[in-house]
Amino acid sequence: MFNIGKECTVDLDPSQFKSLQEYNNKIESGKLTCEQKACICGNKSKFRSTSVTYDRYGIYSPIVQCLECSLLIVGEYLDEESLINFYINDYRPIYSESYRTPKYIFECQVNQGHNFIKTLKDVNITTSGKTVLEVGCGPGGILESFKRSGANVFGCDFDEDFMNYGRKHSIDIRTGQFDSTFEHTSFDIIVLSHLLEHIDKPLDFLSKIKKQINPGGTLLIEVPGILELHKGVMERYFQGVHLYNFYGDYLRFILESFGFDVLYIDESLRAVCQNNRGANSIEEIQNKLKEFGKNIDSHYLYLENEVRKYNSGLNFYFYKRQLINKTKALLESLKLKSFVKYIYKKVLK
Repeated sequence: MFNIGKECTVDLDPSQFKSLQEYNNKIESGKLTCEQKACICGNKSKFRSTSVTYDRYGIYSPIVQCLECSLLIVGEYLDEESLINFYINDYRPIYSESYRTPKYIFECQVNQGHNFIKTLKDVNITTSGKTVLEVGCGPGGILESFKRSGANVFGCDFDEDFMNYGRKHSIDIRTGQFDSTFEHTSFDIIVLSHLLEHIDKPLDFLSKIKKQINPGGTLLIEVPGILELHKGVMERYFQGVHLYNFYGDYLRFILESFGFDVLYIDESLRAVCQNNRGANSIEEIQNKLKEFGKNIDSHYLYLENEVRKYNSGLNFYFYKRQLINKTKALLESLKLKSFVKYIYKKVLK
């Protein structure tokens, strides 16, 4: 089936393959440098290896487990300066297949934004008239959804090609990091969609984020949830740029420690929280995170067992996805897909 954690597990188009070679050359020449990573809890030395050594592109980025707080993290990867350079110059060419154009990503994000707005409404948070910032917004499709709902939207990122697409849709997207780009500005809602797992020092980052959320304002976070690994497309899950693999209780504790009341969280992992209280110090948060050491063995065994099952062709969700995709393709070929979708929406729902 697969050899997840040991080799490249996705198909690369020629452009991606070339970009990956250029990245490896930069590593070999020292233009990009790697370092041993510390855990969020502050642990720098007590780790154990897992069976996952390479990410989905075959990039060396070993997953290790912190033996103080249980978190599964990338043990060795680019240092902070190299990571920023990587996102500016290398990230999109490697991680975006040729079909993932700014237009394609934008349209996907619009749907995701509608979903985010529904989640906010479910916890009685409105968006009309609110100021919304998305950090790491790409082409800005999520912000487009918020804009359509009546919000005043802003974004920041590094990739000019993607940002320019959003700017053509009259979205205020600025180049650079949020704390310098929007210095002295606060917002009613800040969105971090699949961003926090990329951040080298997430506690420092969240400390800065909190300062730019209005009192009573909202933080919406979505990251990949490691405890739903078995439900996902595992051959695409592991990425060197995903430095930390969060789970619900761990992320909830961090958010609450920063003075946020968590209004919603699931294991997918999406969280909505409100900025209602002062934050604990980072040192206090790190010390308390070590209480999650109780999960060390169970989370280690979960990762190892699920990777082994997936590699052996024993994952139920893999076959479920295959069946769904083949059914969709059949309906498409028979020109029945729109009709079935209509029946599902109007009758079954």
